[in-house]
Amino acid sequence: MGYNTEENADTMFFLGITDSSQQVGLLQEFTDLLQDEDFVNTFKKTTSPEDMYKLVAARI
Repeated sequence: MGYNTEENADTMFFLGITDSSQQVGLLQEFTDLLQDEDFVNTFKKTTSPEDMYKLVAARI
């Protein structure tokens, strides 16, 4: 990311932000989550969209 090279991705997140003033804060929280190895491992083991949502919502 940011190096103009092709990279593989196994997960994508779409954020629907209605208040643009909260965008930077939300992206920072998301970045923090993705740097948390325990969270990432738990997320990768989660199979249902509902459980994925619950996992992310509980941490943000």
